[in-house]
Formats: sequence, C-alpha cells, structure tokens
Amino acid sequence: MLLLNCQAVQKNMLTVDDLMERLRPMFYTRMRLGEFDPPELNPYSSIPMSVVLSDEHRELAVQAACMSFVLLKNDNNFLPVTKQFTRIAVCISDEYHRLCLLVI
Repeated sequence: MLLLNCQAVQKNMLTVDDLMERLRPMFYTRMRLGEFDPPELNPYSSIPMSVVLSDEHRELAVQAACMSFVLLKNDNNFLPVTKQFTRIAVCISDEYHRLCLLVI
C-alpha cells in the first residue's frame, strides 16, 4: 500500500500532506497496539496467532466489517462520480484477505 501511495505522490496524484493524514490513524493504532514496543512490554505478544486467526475471531471480524459498511446515496450529485460510470467497485486488501464489493 505504501509503495502505491509513494507512486501516487510521485505522479502528483496525491500530496505528501494527504498521504501523511491518511497514514496517521494506521500508525496511531499500531502504536496503541504496541507493535513498535519490545515483545516483553507488549501485552498482545503473548496471544498466539492460532487464537488471533481462529474461526471465532474471523467470524467476529466479518461481522464487524459488515456492520461498518456505509451505503451512500448521491443526492444532488454530491459525490464526485460522473454519469459515465454506472458501477463503482470498492476493494479492500490486507495481508490475509482480499475483499472486493461491487456497488451498483
């Protein structure tokens, strides 16, 4: 993701300030989770990946993702979407999952 964003900055499609603004919440969360701390100081480091990646946790993550979806209604053409496009795809990806939603 960061590599693609750097390319977007190089092509003047995204400013450095915009990039920093979008990355700040991610790094804030990673710091709160202790990802940059030594393992002995991180309370989450004792939780094995078998627990984190368990079926129960995956189901809870899917449930949380489904509950967080927002449907947008383009009243008065408020959203910057031209009439040329009849469908919008929203794709989300991380290390473990790839999700692509087609919004009609």
